[in-house]
Amino acid sequence: MGNQCSEKSLELAEHLENLLKGTGIHFADSKDHVTMNEIDYMHLNADGHRLMSKFIWGQVTRILNER
Repeated sequence: MGNQCSEKSLELAEHLENLLKGTGIHFADSKDHVTMNEIDYMHLNADGHRLMSKFIWGQVTRILNER
């Protein structure tokens, strides 16, 4: 995504969340739980992948428990 990748990712998340409102499709915004690596600020490192898997597990568990 090139220059200002982090900013573009945040904008994309906002657009996706708005797009999915009212559809019943859950949007899992990980920005407060997982950070990108400090090399390219675009990809996850090993720790980031561990945090993301825990975050997604929590999201799936929450959604299934709501049913």
